[in-house]
Amino acid sequence: MSGQTILLIVINFILSVGLSYFLYQKYLKDKNKWMLAIFRFLSFFIIGLIIIDLTAENKSVFTEKPQLLLAIDDSQSIAHLGDTTQVKSALNNFENHKELNDKFDLNMIKFSQEVDILDRLTFTGQQTDISSVIDFYQSDDQENTAFVLLSDGRQTVGVNYAYQLKKSNSKQNFALVVGDTVQHPDLSIEMLNVNQFAFLNNNFPIEVFVNYKGDQSVSKKLILYQNDKRIKSKVLEFKVNSALSHTFYVNANQVGSQSYKVEIESLSEENNISNNQRLFGIDVIDNRYKIVIVSDFIHPDIGALKSSIESNEQNEVQIKSTSEISSLEDVNLFIFYQPQAGANSLFKKVIQNESNFMLFLGTSTDYSLINSLDLGFRKSASGVDEDYFGKLNSDFSLYQFEDLNFESFPPLKSDFSNLQVTDQSENILMSKIQNTITDSPLFFVIQKGEYKRSVFGAENIWKWKAKSYRNNSDFEKFNTFINQHIQFLASNEPKERLSLTSESFYNQGLENEIKAKYYDANFKFDSNADLELQIKNSETDEVFTSQMLLKNQEYTSNISQLAPGEYQANLTVGSFSKEIRFQILAYNPEKTSKNADINSLKNAFDEAHLYPVDKHEKLIQTLLNSDQFYNVESQQTKSVSLIEIKYLLIILVFLLSIEWFFRKYLGLI
Repeated sequence: MSGQTILLIVINFILSVGLSYFLYQKYLKDKNKWMLAIFRFLSFFIIGLIIIDLTAENKSVFTEKPQLLLAIDDSQSIAHLGDTTQVKSALNNFENHKELNDKFDLNMIKFSQEVDILDRLTFTGQQTDISSVIDFYQSDDQENTAFVLLSDGRQTVGVNYAYQLKKSNSKQNFALVVGDTVQHPDLSIEMLNVNQFAFLNNNFPIEVFVNYKGDQSVSKKLILYQNDKRIKSKVLEFKVNSALSHTFYVNANQVGSQSYKVEIESLSEENNISNNQRLFGIDVIDNRYKIVIVSDFIHPDIGALKSSIESNEQNEVQIKSTSEISSLEDVNLFIFYQPQAGANSLFKKVIQNESNFMLFLGTSTDYSLINSLDLGFRKSASGVDEDYFGKLNSDFSLYQFEDLNFESFPPLKSDFSNLQVTDQSENILMSKIQNTITDSPLFFVIQKGEYKRSVFGAENIWKWKAKSYRNNSDFEKFNTFINQHIQFLASNEPKERLSLTSESFYNQGLENEIKAKYYDANFKFDSNADLELQIKNSETDEVFTSQMLLKNQEYTSNISQLAPGEYQANLTVGSFSKEIRFQILAYNPEKTSKNADINSLKNAFDEAHLYPVDKHEKLIQTLLNSDQFYNVESQQTKSVSLIEIKYLLIILVFLLSIEWFFRKYLGLI
């Protein structure tokens, strides 16, 4: 108890005596009434103790052991290497080693495509992300922590874990290596560079990257098959431990899904040939959208739009002035960028022909022309510019797109006047001035039957593209946003209440999904529909049933567990039915090697800290003998109440009650 607290108690005692004397001084001559003063003194004294809140410091010392984080690879590659028994043996020894657990606080996790607390090992993970384990390890204090990675070192997804691990103290990091560390001669197809789509009668490239590990120069043939028929080949000359690439050019002479296989001949002494071939597919299509951007002046938006639209190879974009356009034939979509008076004739032809178009407004737009054309909206010119922000309209239902966090994008410029939509429309983005959402849309669609037109009400969209790049390190999300809208406008296919979409080809074991949408009679997305997908293997006639789940305004079905083969999927809702076909390609990145990736492990760990998994006892002894991990004694000080307040309150109520009865008995109340 501190001196200050003792002083407060003394003061409380004096005040309690003084107040009691002041209240009962006239009764002190009568000895029968002294008890009243005593009771009141005790009551005042207890109230004072409650106010003072008597506490004392309680100091306790505890010992904190160093941490040992054991991360175990639970992916299919461990089972493929045939070392699951040794892995489980090492785990058991770490878990039950008394001296080790006396010295360390052992924490065990497992990982494949993501990190999880270790309950049991199944070795069924379809991807390996070692970098996620490093993130988990580095998210906490590493100063007094030993980290042990039990893995073959092969990573199929994620960032470079060797670079990540260099950020921590290498003396604290160890690895138990699973698999053969002796490098046998091996040829492998490491990567393919090929587009998903090709256009009929066009030559498209297939770029193949082949890696060779060996101590002698070899020549092997690279062969390309289409629908199991050999169509091209090339002899590659490999030097010692080298990599080569070759590009095949193939003519797309048949519409539809085409299956391909690329294969490198195997070495006679090669013990793993599963990585010598890759299957892939390409969709050959016979339609291409021709899009014309019409503008009579230069603006950065035009180049930004053109490059975004052309990122989809299905689109062919031209930039023309009004005077350069003589015919509307073969044009799928016109984009009018801030039209001037000279565009009057062309605009009327487009409207008369019921051609779909997109219109951009801004500070240079001739609004007299716009208002004279009866486009389904009006906007008068004030001559004053204003900054407009965009806010997503979550009720938009004509097609699905991702929210790019539009409200964080820089403001766009347009004329400061109200935009009034007179036709039925759907708003994609609402306009916002500073923090106020206006009644005017910034980006909206007007659709009458198959006739579609959209209006974007401000300029400087190039700034949004730049902001998207800063957010995501590429233009992909912004380009996708633009191209989804362009595809919606350029396509003249009637809108259907039920849609079912998939890729033509999927790689086995990845997070593959089939997607569907269902609209009610008013073409509003129905989030309460019951969608059951029937999937049939075309080779075995085996049927799978999958309940489609609602996710982000669409229904999805996960098909990651399907075996390689050809499938057809059927979806029926009421009187509406859809059918699609797709193929699962045999490819498992977890089974492409019979060896540990010892080079990556050496880059990540000190070579002296690498142990074969069957030598895990040696690692345990190293950890036990290490003096860099130590117990930490910590002192914790807590303030402890000397008297429980609830007991003081009980005593106080008792004293006041006794005093009241005495006063009543003596006739003082």
